[in-house]
Amino acid sequence: KVANMQLVYNMTLPPDIFEVNPRRVFVLTSNAEVILKLRRRRVNGGSVLGHIVVGPGHNTSDYASMPYIHKELKWSEDLLASHPEWTGVDSTGMSIEEIAEHRILPYLPRCPTPLEAALETLSCSFCVVRVDNNEIEHYPSRDDDS
Repeated sequence: KVANMQLVYNMTLPPDIFEVNPRRVFVLTSNAEVILKLRRRRVNGGSVLGHIVVGPGHNTSDYASMPYIHKELKWSEDLLASHPEWTGVDSTGMSIEEIAEHRILPYLPRCPTPLEAALETLSCSFCVVRVDNNEIEHYPSRDDDS
């Protein structure tokens, strides 16, 4: 199972985050300038109007301001320091696929690569690659003697 939780500066963390194996919690951050550029584009394009969430004591105009972004990044650094079992991931300039492959998968228990999964499927009639326990279940063909 995968969930994406928005963490908001100076707000209480959702209790669900503490029910997850802490080794599977990844806190994504980015470069302040990149965040500012993205947020300005969102605000100017109207794609976030009504959906902006800022921390207590701030208003929505802070969302795309550099001082507020610096406070958020410092808060996320402090959050990671107080939860050393969580993994911080700098996602600056990366696609979601790159983040998953290069920043998250290396920290998870062994997962079969696409090639391994493909080779396993060729060795039997039916194969299930389970993501919950990272195992491959084989279902041999009917005429397979083993």
